[in-house]
Amino acid sequence: MASFDLLPDEILLKIFSYLGIDDVALSVRNVCTRWSKVSDDDEIWAYLRYSPNTNDPLEQIIFMLENMPALRQFEYTGTCNVIENLCECCRNVSVLHIPCTTLNATHLQLVMESLTELSDLGILMSPTEEGLKITRIIGQSVTLACLHLYSSHEDTTMPGLLKPIADGCPNLVVLECESFNCPTDEICYLLQRKKRQLLTYDHYGAVTANFFAALKECTNLKSLSLIAIEIYGLFNESPPAMNLKNLKALQISDCRFPTVKIIPLTLFLNTLSHLSYIGIPHTSGNIDVITNKILLRCPLLTHLDLGGNELHCRGLRNIRSCTMLKYLDVSDCTQLGKRAMKYVAEGCPQLQHLDVSYIPVSDRMFRQILRCRNLKELLMKNCDLRPINLGSISTHIDGLLYLFIGPDYQLPHYVRDQLKQQMPQLVIAESPLTCDESEYLRMKDKFIPRHFW
Repeated sequence: MASFDLLPDEILLKIFSYLGIDDVALSVRNVCTRWSKVSDDDEIWAYLRYSPNTNDPLEQIIFMLENMPALRQFEYTGTCNVIENLCECCRNVSVLHIPCTTLNATHLQLVMESLTELSDLGILMSPTEEGLKITRIIGQSVTLACLHLYSSHEDTTMPGLLKPIADGCPNLVVLECESFNCPTDEICYLLQRKKRQLLTYDHYGAVTANFFAALKECTNLKSLSLIAIEIYGLFNESPPAMNLKNLKALQISDCRFPTVKIIPLTLFLNTLSHLSYIGIPHTSGNIDVITNKILLRCPLLTHLDLGGNELHCRGLRNIRSCTMLKYLDVSDCTQLGKRAMKYVAEGCPQLQHLDVSYIPVSDRMFRQILRCRNLKELLMKNCDLRPINLGSISTHIDGLLYLFIGPDYQLPHYVRDQLKQQMPQLVIAESPLTCDESEYLRMKDKFIPRHFW
């Protein structure tokens, strides 16, 4: 201890920044008054996020909050209401995501009054009169930059639900609003009011010609997600081309094939050439032709998410046009094989992150993956490892930092030992046999960055 006492605060700060949130909250800050003060520094807590497990007891969560006065980020997918404790113990919180906790207007008012630095809010909301009270409180915030509204999926929607947000929230730049069955006119009003400030917008549900006309005016948009959308009504004229010059990321997720066909290749045809990220996950239908047409028009693409699709080898034929590609997610594209990975290996020399989870990877297909010499992260959740030699990774992809496998097919101990001996930097994560997918989902979130602003 004597030697540590001689260290200046700047060195202690550097050391503490390498520790996990439990060590900082429960160990370091209880050593002495000086360590407690240093461990509460904003530099340590800026990127630490407390995310209790869904089934953690309420008492345990409260205890942790009481020992985290400098906490900046809190994310919880359980249903226990800890708002009063959070507001009392952690007044520096700037990121609050509680998508499964039911809040009333009184709780939210307490949040807004107590967490004066809150800039990123994600809450579950009912589109009822109580929901309207909540949006009126949200609309008064001058600190919110990011807002995520998760729907309780009730049948009726209160008129004017989103109007307080449209007229308020002067600093809002990111809006993710699940389907509340709001009228198109109300959505268009929201877009019209926020057209100069929105950088990221996620839309669920119905879209019309008027919606796209309003969206076209949001010229500062950098990231757009259209999720489970349905196009209603006919366009009186040709669909309005989206000439959004600042757009970098476009996602069209969980949509029917006709919708996916018209959105990128008609409405966003003039935008594809400057996109860095395209996501077309979970489409109902064969996307081979669509994918090839899109890839030919995306020379600047660095991130591509095609997970959960009916995609064959020929669907990646034109991936050679995307020489800057670094992130590729083809998880659960079960029709892919050796030829698809051959196209990837030969056409994407900068590829660093690859997700082939839930695909029957043959030995011949794996040999093509080994040709991706610059890979840093390889996700192979629920891939049958028996036909392939994972030990050959060390001689082909010696810079690999992360490998995710399991749970159905485990890595033999001797192979694990061999890899760890030859690649000490490699982290091998094995999925547990339980239904907990948190580590895999965490890596996918990191794998495909959400916002480009």
